[in-house]
Amino acid sequence: MNFSLTISLFISYVFLSAFLEITLGARIVPADIVLLLIVIVTMLTSIKKRIISLPRIFVSFVPLIISLSISVMVAQNKISALFELAIMIFGFVGSISIYNVINTLSDSQLAKLLLGYTYSIGVLTLLCLIDFFFLPGLISSRNLGGIQGPFRNTGQAGSFFVVHLFIILSLYVTRLIPRNLINAVIILMIMIALILTFKRASILSFILGCIFYVCFLIFSNSRQDKKLGIVSLLAIGLFSIFITTAFFFALDNVEQASSRFSYKFSSDVVDGFGDGFIAENIKSSLNAFTDSPLFGVGLGNVSGVYQFHEIHSTYFGILAYGGIFGVLTYLFFVAHILGGAFSGRKWRKTNKWAAFLFILTPFILAMFVAWGYTYHLRKREFWFLIALIALAINRLRISREMKNIG
Repeated sequence: MNFSLTISLFISYVFLSAFLEITLGARIVPADIVLLLIVIVTMLTSIKKRIISLPRIFVSFVPLIISLSISVMVAQNKISALFELAIMIFGFVGSISIYNVINTLSDSQLAKLLLGYTYSIGVLTLLCLIDFFFLPGLISSRNLGGIQGPFRNTGQAGSFFVVHLFIILSLYVTRLIPRNLINAVIILMIMIALILTFKRASILSFILGCIFYVCFLIFSNSRQDKKLGIVSLLAIGLFSIFITTAFFFALDNVEQASSRFSYKFSSDVVDGFGDGFIAENIKSSLNAFTDSPLFGVGLGNVSGVYQFHEIHSTYFGILAYGGIFGVLTYLFFVAHILGGAFSGRKWRKTNKWAAFLFILTPFILAMFVAWGYTYHLRKREFWFLIALIALAINRLRISREMKNIG
């Protein structure tokens, strides 16, 4: 595929994946149209070359698809279950397509694409901050007290920012994008935007990610890792000054920001855990699991039966929707994600993609904490992350094979 077309589709998809309030039908957003184009281009290219690459990390997701397909057959509302499964499969196929498109690029082309990706997230984040602080309504539809941007709500914004923050941080640390002031400012802006969503799960994931990351490095046997850990700790301290300043400025100057923060982090919220939203999710998922323990009740079959909304947690959602087989096949997929991430540890000093996987590992562990509250399997940023992990694993494999041949 022409490189100009590749980078245009790639960056358009990343940028438009934030604009979730612009719908072209039930749940179709502009990013889905771009992703469909990427899928079509990948299919045409694969037919022409008679080959498509399907890394192990993608293959490991197939058992979960099969399990959830069986759940459709036993679901009360089969149409709803089938529709939700189709959304998940589309994200999965889209991720495979993104991987196949960018995997054909040369190292120099890939470097340009990753830099373009970083800049696109930077521009989007800057627009969100301008909208929040200075020009309300620029790209947001209403004032929620926290950063909404072009997303439907602050929760989607938080999930988006934390995933892309961890990706860009890993690219920056491993020099897959330049370590310069512009990229450092982009990282700082994303951190500020993430904090100002006031979404507890995403903020907790961010804090844990920083802790895990520093611990990974400082407690490493490598002197180079220890040095990087200390430098990173100092950088986090410096960034925290800017983040704190922006945070208190928002509380004092942005309408409803103070009340939003008080609501999300008050002691009453913690005290009300036992009879609140999370408790209802847990109760509903356990009831659904009890009714259908082997294959679950099917995707989209909790709302209107066990509670008003669908399960707002990946883990309890898998338990309810997929039952025992769903849980086992999901854990199989997770094992391959973590296995792929940890595979970079041995060669991190000699290969940038191995280093990327190594640096990304503590952030992935932190994201799994946030995914306990959100439902990540249908989120676009999650499947984008999986495509990059698959790319890193493959680039590392090719590099090792070339050295063995040499």
